[in-house]
Amino acid sequence: MRHITHALRGWPTPMGAAINIAETQFNTDGTLEDPAANAALTRIGTQIVDFAEAFTAYRN
Repeated sequence: MRHITHALRGWPTPMGAAINIAETQFNTDGTLEDPAANAALTRIGTQIVDFAEAFTAYRN
């Protein structure tokens, strides 16, 4: 997937996460039951926001 993203001129996040939904369920409020999975998704979200902010600063 990383190679495909690069080929399409995209930017893959430095970290990836695989969440097995057979073992990790979402609570009714949208949070994950597994703290490790929640932390992994939080890290990826942070990387995306950091990249977007850096890209916006570069374009301006």
